[in-house]
Amino acid sequence: WQNALLLLAEMDACGLAPDFSTLSACVSGCATAQRWKEALQLLAAMQDQGFVPEIPTIDASIRACAEAQQWKEALRLLTEMQDQGLTAQISTYNASITACAKAQQWKEAVWLLTALQDRAFVPDVIAVNASISACAEA
Repeated sequence: WQNALLLLAEMDACGLAPDFSTLSACVSGCATAQRWKEALQLLAAMQDQGFVPEIPTIDASIRACAEAQQWKEALRLLTEMQDQGLTAQISTYNASITACAKAQQWKEAVWLLTALQDRAFVPDVIAVNASISACAEA
């Protein structure tokens, strides 16, 4: 993730604007390294440049938020993506439910599980186990 950010800085210094793929890769790299703040900053930069992040990039950012127990940020990302007309997938809900569970926010986890079903998804083992875990910690 650090090398990716260094390359972005070098591109900027050379007057080169990163394209969609470059920014997506950097967001995913930061998210994989659990650098949630950097991932969200890059996600915002993508949007500032007029790019609409794809679901895997958003999912990775939500997972990074989950690992850092940043459940409010995870839910903000979920809401924003839907506001942009993107359809959250079961992977998006799983990451969001997990974020709530890790932060012991059982009401939000159960609400997301219900929302998942309201959108005609069948909850998988990840969604159910994360919701149960959230309730068990309450």
